[in-house]
Amino acid sequence: MKLKKITILTGLALLATSQAYSHAYVQTPKGRPLLCNERVNQGCGNISLYEPQSFEVADGSFENGSMGDQVGGAGLSASLSEQTSSRWAKTVVKSGPTTFRWHFTAQHWTVSPASFRFWITKPDWNPNMPLSRSDFEAQPLNCYNPIPNFANSMPGDSNSKFTVTCDLPDRSGYQVIAAEWNVGDTAASFLNVIDVDFTSDHPVGTVILPSGDTDNGGGTDNGGGTDNGGGTDNGGGTDNGGSTDNGGSTDNGGSADGLQEYDPNSSYPDPGTEVIYEGKVYANKWWVNPGQTPGATQWGPWEYIRDHEQTNPSDKFPVEMNTFTINEENVREGDRVILQVSKDGVMKEYDLVTVPRGMTRNQLIKQMTDKINQISSQELNGSIIAGVKNNNGEVVPNDELVSIYQVSAKPYSDTSFQYYQGNNHLKNELHLMDFKDQYDLNLNGAVNITAKIMSHASDKTNVFVTLQDSNGKAVYDKRDIQLSPMETYSLSLTVNNLQLGEYDLIVGSVLQGAPTWQKDMKIKLVDPNQDGDEATGNWVSNKVYTKGDRVEVNGVIYEAQWWTKGKNPTQSGKWGVWRVVDGQVNDQNQGGEAWESSKAYTGGQTVTYQGQEYKAKWWTRGDIPSKGSPWEKV
Repeated sequence: MKLKKITILTGLALLATSQAYSHAYVQTPKGRPLLCNERVNQGCGNISLYEPQSFEVADGSFENGSMGDQVGGAGLSASLSEQTSSRWAKTVVKSGPTTFRWHFTAQHWTVSPASFRFWITKPDWNPNMPLSRSDFEAQPLNCYNPIPNFANSMPGDSNSKFTVTCDLPDRSGYQVIAAEWNVGDTAASFLNVIDVDFTSDHPVGTVILPSGDTDNGGGTDNGGGTDNGGGTDNGGGTDNGGSTDNGGSTDNGGSADGLQEYDPNSSYPDPGTEVIYEGKVYANKWWVNPGQTPGATQWGPWEYIRDHEQTNPSDKFPVEMNTFTINEENVREGDRVILQVSKDGVMKEYDLVTVPRGMTRNQLIKQMTDKINQISSQELNGSIIAGVKNNNGEVVPNDELVSIYQVSAKPYSDTSFQYYQGNNHLKNELHLMDFKDQYDLNLNGAVNITAKIMSHASDKTNVFVTLQDSNGKAVYDKRDIQLSPMETYSLSLTVNNLQLGEYDLIVGSVLQGAPTWQKDMKIKLVDPNQDGDEATGNWVSNKVYTKGDRVEVNGVIYEAQWWTKGKNPTQSGKWGVWRVVDGQVNDQNQGGEAWESSKAYTGGQTVTYQGQEYKAKWWTRGDIPSKGSPWEKV
C-alpha cells in the first residue's frame, strides 16, 4: 500500500502542548499560523490554533515542489491550504527593506543566517487557487543584516528571536511570502506562509482582516520604522527588542527560574519582559501601564508565551517534549505512527504501531505508550517516558493522549510523532452541477445562484463556497457544509447590494490528510433588462442614446453629442453625433464606411476612400469619390 507522509497533527484533534521542544514561527510580519493562533484568522484547524510553531516539513519540500498545491498549510493542514483573496488576514508592507522576525519556542543548531530564506509570489499569481511552488519566484529574496549573526550555533538571541532584513520587490495588492528555516540538527525545515498587502491605503504593519476591516492590536512594523512587539528596527540596523531579556535577569521571589510574578502596581516599559500570572508566562509587546492584566483582552499588550511549571526536585522527568491525541474517526486500518528522536544532530525513527482493522483510539494510545517506554528502556537509557503526569507528578498511562517527558539533563533536542496515512482513504473531489457563467442581478442589486455540489470524496468532507467581487472582497462566504461520500448538496446562494460586473465564485473541499480540492469560476452579474451587447456597454443599433451616453465599438469609446438611434459610431464622421473619447480609430473606418462601387448612397452620407473622407451631395452609385461630381471632401 502506498503511504503518504504527514505530521501527526494533520487531520487530528491535537491537544495543546507546552512550549516543550517544539520549534518556531514567523512573528513579524505575522505568518498565517500565528494569526490563526491569535484567532485573527478563523477556521484554521487544530495545528495552527494550538501549535503555530510546528509547521515542520522534510528538507527541500518547498524548493522541490513535493507539497504540490498545499504550500499554504506546509503540506500539513488542509484548512490552511484553502486559498482565496479574501480568506486570510494580511499585513500591510511596502517595497524595499523589510524586517522579518522568527520567534523560537526551542532552539535548533543551524549552519548560518543563509538557512533562513523567503520567497514571494509572482506578480501574476492566482490568489483564488491553492498555493504551489510555481506560484512563487524562482529565487529567494535578498536578505542581509542578521541579528544575531552566527555560524554553526543556535540562531536566537536572549529573547529567542532572530531578525533579518530582506528587500521586497515592486508589487501591488495581495501577495504571499513563503518563509523557511532549515535547521541543522534534524532532517527537517520549518515553513510558514505570510499573507501581505502592498497598499498605500493603510500604514505599514496594519493587519487587514478578511472582512476588510483593520486591526492594530499587535503593534506595527514599518520595515525600518517601529515594531512595538519587540523594539525598534532602523531599516535593518538595530533591533533593540532582541538585545535584552529583562524577564530573566531579576528574581523578585516569583519563581525558582528567575521569573517575577506580575505586579498590578508596576509598569513594564521594556518589551519582552516575562512575568508569571495565574500559572502562565506572558511577555509584554510594548509599554505596559499599571493595572493592565495579562490575558485580560485578546489584543492587549501581553503575549502568552507558555505555561509556567514549577521545578519539582523529585520529578525525574521534568521536561515535557510533545503530546499526541487523535479523534476516534481518524483511526483507520493501515495507518502508521512513528516516533522521531533527535540528538547531536542525528535523528532516529522508531515504528510504534501499524493500525490493524478494528483498532480503537484507546487501544492505539495504549500501544504507543507501551512501545515508547519499551524503546526508552532498551535503547535510550531510560531517558524518556511516555504517559500523562497525574497530580502527584507521576507519569501514568492514559487512554486519551500520550505525552513524552525527558530527564532534566535534556539529552534529546527534539522528539516528534509522524503519522503516515494510507492513501486508499484519502480521495478528495467534488462534482459541480448547474453552475453558470452569467447570472441576473435584479433592480435591488440581489442575485440568486442555485446549483448542486456532489462529494466524490472517500470520507466526510467540509465544503466552502465563496463569492468575491473584482476587488477580491468576499461578499458571501459559507463554510458549514458537510458532505458524506456521494451526498449532494443543493446550493441556494442569495446576496444583496451587489453591482453589475465580474465576480469569482470559489468552491472547495477540505478533507484532513488529503490535498484541498478547489475550483475558481469566473462569473458575470448582468442586468436582465438589457441584451448582451448593452450589458457590456457595447453599441446597440435599436437603442436610443442621448447626450453624454458612451458606448464601445472595436475597443474605441464614443460619446453621443445629442439624441441618436441607429447611427453606427464608426460611421458618424468628424461632425457626426458620435465623438471618440478613448482609443484609436483605424484609418479605414475614420468618418464613415468604406466606399463600395455597387452600393447606392443618398445625399449627406459619408464614406472613406483611400484614407480620405467624402460626403455625398445627392444620390449616387458607382461614382468614384476621388473624381468629384456627386462627392465632396470632408
